[in-house]
Amino acid sequence: MRHFHRFLPFRFPVILILSTAVWSTYARNWYKDMDFKGYLNVGAGVDNQGHTGGEPVYNTSFLEILRARLDYTITITENIETRIELTGDIDKSAVGIRKGYVRFKLDDADELKTGVMKKRFSYEEIYSEDELITINRSLENIIFNSFRILGHDMGIEYGKHFMINGKKRLSTFVNTSADGDRHVFGNGSLSYESSAFNMLLSGLYSYHRDYADAIGVTAGTEFRSLPVFIQAESFGGRDPNATDLLKLTGVNRNVYFAGARALGAPYFRFNRKIYGLEPLLETVLLFPDLRLISRPQVQNTAGINIYFSEKRNVRWMTDGVFIFTRDGHGLITTQSKAVYTQLQVSW
Repeated sequence: MRHFHRFLPFRFPVILILSTAVWSTYARNWYKDMDFKGYLNVGAGVDNQGHTGGEPVYNTSFLEILRARLDYTITITENIETRIELTGDIDKSAVGIRKGYVRFKLDDADELKTGVMKKRFSYEEIYSEDELITINRSLENIIFNSFRILGHDMGIEYGKHFMINGKKRLSTFVNTSADGDRHVFGNGSLSYESSAFNMLLSGLYSYHRDYADAIGVTAGTEFRSLPVFIQAESFGGRDPNATDLLKLTGVNRNVYFAGARALGAPYFRFNRKIYGLEPLLETVLLFPDLRLISRPQVQNTAGINIYFSEKRNVRWMTDGVFIFTRDGHGLITTQSKAVYTQLQVSW
């Protein structure tokens, strides 16, 4: 028993996996089919953050040592399915429900979802963490999330799909949701998929009873023939990072963000113990305040992913991240630098 504490870091994924086995064995009398996927991350990182000109630095947080996630999709009937995503985090010592909604298939083109789901605003945010090429989401994503516009909230979503040449190519979604801090969101998106590229155009409106409203727009394109991804986003509203004193006096000003992201990641396939190598290079150009357009921030990420399975579901990821900024005197300084590494297993 004195060595039982060594098992504690692994109890969360063990609980999730055992619950899946029990559920799938004894609960089949009320659903038609069940499919589940998930992933497990084990990693570490060194993050050297700093301050420039007295301003706070927005950067990625330290990588969790262990994280597990299971995503259930349960088909109740031909037209009704539910999805539940469980997550376990050792740093927070908790197992919780991250996503849970019911999807109604109205017909071949229309669907309706209600429950806790992800808002379809940022192209980068739509991807799950096990589908991202980099270990962490970009600086641009973190800056925009200071408005608390990303993530999961309780809401309802209507989606309509359009067939082109017999395939589902064009999709549009309208979503409204709310969180526990009196934020109400409205979100609309239009996506197009083809054999050559994927494209997303999305807009979001955020209302808060105590502060000014906020509005944003994002557009992204992913090319299939070339390992290149391009995204541009803009967002504006009352500054969420103003001091408490400024908020109380009502003089906190509107701030307008803008950013662009380019990512290249060619994949080289092998038929050996290492099935593939994926070097990557990402550059993010960010303007935290468009009125200070001469003081942008630049994030460069260089890394490599090593795949150990043909299905690309076992990979070792290593990223080096460097953030630069230009101060009021025109000098370019380093805000922070970090190195992350992790092993990811998905199924």
